[in-house]
This record gives sequence, structure tokens and C-alpha cells, in this order.
Amino acid sequence: MKRMVILTKYHVASLWNWRSVYLGRLVEPVAYFVFLVAGISAMVSDSFGTDYVRYALTGIFCLLAFRVFTFTVSDVSNDRKWGVYAIFTMQGGSPRAYLLTILAVDTLVFLVQSAILLLAYVGVSGWSITAPTLTAIIHNILVAVLVVWGWAGLGAAIGALVDSYSTRDMISTLTSLPIVLSAPLFYTLDSVPTYLYAIAKVNPLTYHVEWIREPSIENMCFAALWAVICYAVGAFALQRSDRVSSER
Repeated sequence: MKRMVILTKYHVASLWNWRSVYLGRLVEPVAYFVFLVAGISAMVSDSFGTDYVRYALTGIFCLLAFRVFTFTVSDVSNDRKWGVYAIFTMQGGSPRAYLLTILAVDTLVFLVQSAILLLAYVGVSGWSITAPTLTAIIHNILVAVLVVWGWAGLGAAIGALVDSYSTRDMISTLTSLPIVLSAPLFYTLDSVPTYLYAIAKVNPLTYHVEWIREPSIENMCFAALWAVICYAVGAFALQRSDRVSSER
């Protein structure tokens, strides 16, 4: 436990070293919400009414959860490259414990992003929000945290098993746009072309955003199962990987 706390503090401290990157991660969701969502909301007000802003808010929560995948790939590969993971395991830390420290920092960043996004939502709503709406949004965020853990586990697996930067970059590039754009984050699937509907049905993000928007007990169980399975995949990949990567 002590080793986990120390490594978690190290990862939190590293946020300052990469402050420009993380500042971008804080500004990005607000920019999506204030500019993209506000513009689309005015255009589709007849079909969505005032609910579109809430609809898009949960879509951005899901988008932020998916972005954790790319950042975790980078974090794990850097820890292996510079010996952080090797030192942790040499001191008796397990791959599962190491991955938990990654999840802790990813969760912290996501919660800060969500808090800022919630403030933006309140501002767009005229600085008035009812208690039931606030409670519902908190439930949305809690389910999104489970989705974050799942994507972090998959990101850790890629960061553990792929030593080539170019290969990791290709994986991120080829998967990010199709996954994000084919999921109903900012639109519904009611009137999309057939090919887009078919792609959306095999897109995990489609189901993730559904879990986040409808945080029922059943959907929370699905989200928890996703988190556990992906965490196990990430821990297994870390166990099988070299402690120090060959990348230089």
C-alpha cells in the first residue's frame, strides 16, 4: 500500500510537469460544450428542445472517458521507457497495484474535467439547476468513471505490449476517429444512414454512452463488468510485458 501511495503521488506530481497537456484536457471539454453544443442546440431545438444540452453533456462525459485510453497508453509506455514501472516492481509492487495508481490519477483528472464541465452546463442553463437534475448528472458521472477504468485498462495493455511509438500512434489514430464519430455522442441513431447504424452497433462507445445516459442498476452492472474485464486485461498485459521497454 505504501508503494502504491508513493507512486500515485509521483504520477500526480507529474501532472505539473505536463501542465500544458493537462490544461488542454481541461479546456477541451468546455470548448466542445460552449461552442459545439450551444451551436447545435440552437439548430436542433425543435427536435430535442431543452433536453439536447443534457443529451450532449453525457456525450462529452463519454468522450472524455474514451480519451483516457490514449493518455494511458502514453503514461504506461513512458513509465516503462524510463524505468518507473521496473523500479516499482523491483520494490515489490505488483502489476495490479501499478495499474491501480494509473486508475487513481485518471479518475482524478476525469473528475476535475467533469466538475468544470458541470459548471459550464450550469452557466449555459442560466445558472439554475434543480436538485433532481444535479443528482442525475452525478449518477451519469459515476457510471462514466467505470467506463474510464475500462478504457484505462485497455490503454495500459497497449502501452505494456507495444514498444514502438509509431505503432502506438497508428493504433490511436486509426481507432479514435471511427469510434468517436460513429457513436451517438451528439446525435441519435434514429435517422442515420444504414452503414453508420451498422458501425455504431459494433462500437463499444455506443453502449458506453447508453450506460452513462441511463444509469440504471442493469447498466451500472454492465459498466462495472466492463471495468473489471479491462482491468484484468491491462494487469495481465503488464505481467507479461518487459519491465523496461526497448524503445529509446
